Amino acid sequence: MPFLDGVEATAEILEYEEDFNQPHVPVLALTANALKGDRERFLEAGLDEYTTKPLVRSEIISLLNHFLADFIVEEESLVPKSADEIEVASTEEFEDEITEEVIEEAQEIKESQATNIKQKYKADILLAKKSRFESKLYIQLLESLGYTYELAQTIEELEELTNANTYKLILFDKELDGLDLEKLSNDIKMSNKNKGLISYLVLISDASLKEDSDDVLYVHELIKNVVNKDLLRLIFEKFI
Repeated sequence: MPFLDGVEATAEILEYEEDFNQPHVPVLALTANALKGDRERFLEAGLDEYTTKPLVRSEIISLLNHFLADFIVEEESLVPKSADEIEVASTEEFEDEITEEVIEEAQEIKESQATNIKQKYKADILLAKKSRFESKLYIQLLESLGYTYELAQTIEELEELTNANTYKLILFDKELDGLDLEKLSNDIKMSNKNKGLISYLVLISDASLKEDSDDVLYVHELIKNVVNKDLLRLIFEKFI
């Protein structure tokens, strides 16, 4: 960089933070010439981490997730209310204004509709990502493409949601802690059979990991962990 190199600029930043009692902002070193000992030299100079050019998407996501994970703000679910929730709200709003006879009739209609609702999809997509940061990226793409979704952060949440509901597409990480791919696939198939519906399974794997040839036995599609709008659009259009 002109005037100051990265180490000198970092020293100025650290001095400013100390002089003015400012919270520390992580500083990452980016270099085109990777030499042995560079990382140790940069960390000793006060930088927080080090990476090299050319930039790799997975490395960027990993670094951002490492330094920003604690600052991700949890948002309320953006998925439209289910038919059950809308129906319950409507019933509570008008229940006091109608006669007992009409209430009984409404209850019969509700029970009939509830039976039909069980045979419908809860949302287009169930997304299960190990990283909350990556979840945010995928959610932005889902919303831009106009799909409804629900989110699971753990294998327990994924199993709970797939047992209770049905989704057109289930998009999930191979690296979810505790994932038993064969069991999950069989459980979803059994749940779908009972409901007369089908869910397509798409497994996301890290590009750096070796592929397991058995994975194709339990899912409908395998994709690499690349946040690419065009790729995801093709996957969604194929199965939804």
